[in-house]
Amino acid sequence: MKSKRAIALIIVSFIVFTLISGCGTNTSRSKSPAEKTRITYLYATSGDQARKSIIDQAVNLAKDEIKDEVIVEETDIGNTDMNTYLKMKAAAGDLQDVMSGDATQSGLGMSGYIMELPQELQDMSLIPDQGKAKDGKMYNLPVSLMPYSIMYNAELFEQADITSVPQTWNELLTICEKLKNKGIPPFIFALKGDEAYATGFLLLQFFGSDVLSKNPNWTIDRYNGEVKFDCPEWRGIYDKFRTLMEKGYVEENALSHTSASSQEAMVQGKGAMIGMPQAAIATLQQSANYHFNAFPLPGDTATDVVSTAADTGICLKAGLTGDKLDAAVKFVKAYFSPEPYKILLDYSVSPSVIKGFTYVPEAPNEYVKGVVEDMANAVTSDSTKKMPLFGGIGGYGWYDAWNHSYNILAEMYAGKEWTNDEIVKTLDDAYQTGYENEQRAQENVGN
Repeated sequence: MKSKRAIALIIVSFIVFTLISGCGTNTSRSKSPAEKTRITYLYATSGDQARKSIIDQAVNLAKDEIKDEVIVEETDIGNTDMNTYLKMKAAAGDLQDVMSGDATQSGLGMSGYIMELPQELQDMSLIPDQGKAKDGKMYNLPVSLMPYSIMYNAELFEQADITSVPQTWNELLTICEKLKNKGIPPFIFALKGDEAYATGFLLLQFFGSDVLSKNPNWTIDRYNGEVKFDCPEWRGIYDKFRTLMEKGYVEENALSHTSASSQEAMVQGKGAMIGMPQAAIATLQQSANYHFNAFPLPGDTATDVVSTAADTGICLKAGLTGDKLDAAVKFVKAYFSPEPYKILLDYSVSPSVIKGFTYVPEAPNEYVKGVVEDMANAVTSDSTKKMPLFGGIGGYGWYDAWNHSYNILAEMYAGKEWTNDEIVKTLDDAYQTGYENEQRAQENVGN
């Protein structure tokens, strides 16, 4: 009797276990490929295989986290300019669902091609203003906040008996003269063709120190037609560049330097200073002889202006709804989860700007320890002016004017006589053309 009861109990237990196991299997099973939501993801590696490897690692981790529900199909546009590509794809109505790019910089947000980020993504950011356009809406979730600084060779400064960094523009000129007297080129510029954009980063620092420090709303005011490039501050910026060029404070190979070769020249000790964003650390860390530090470009009197800009972030195509939108949000959240996000931060040597994840990467080696620490301190300083330098706040117009601004620098160095009247008119004309193109793009949305 007991034996029959035991057998019955075993049978019942087996049935219950089977039912429970079956239920568990049904609820946790991965969806078939046909059931999963497919989304597309766009990014650019500029043909840099090291960068591609890093991005691929982060993307693959994010994809793995959501693989049971979402399939992510990737497109790497390589060396193609992201903003140009975004505008082209938007005009063709063929944007990817999720994009690694600055929708505000390209002006696409207010044109209706990029959606305002869902609130749950907006709430992730510690620097939401860096992802907003002129309409106050947040279209871009920034990956990091980069300070634009003057990176300098500590050993070359020491050779010229320079014991402190400059606090004013005149002090910077004094340092340049000391370096020149020692036979050390003070600045390295990249002014070869379109590669002059790299020196445009230094121009953005002047914009922060000389313009935004006096009027933080300048870019918005320019969009509204309340100010122009034809102003004493912008004229003064080009006067300062003339001073650097005319006094021989720029290394002689500027017209041959690309962005990459200018940074390599710094590693080789061919010049003392370069004006670059934090991304240059990836090259400077290759040094085996020189140590690098950084300081903010000083204005005429200001000592606390640190120009910053958000690094490329994530934006979503307008019109995503339902499962597509849910899948896109899941991918973005997975992309910014600690493990993949840490990979991106280590590569850019940038602190986290995502809520709930505090992380400051260590310097890759002793040669860039100083520059990493100086830039991290600059970003977190209470006196830092965390102002968006360009992008949607200025729209197409600002981006087009900026393109002209650094090409003018290259022509000036090559010997072309540019007057300030000609310069500011060129910038204002370029801005107006871009502004009108943006207006037409907005009018054509949905047509």
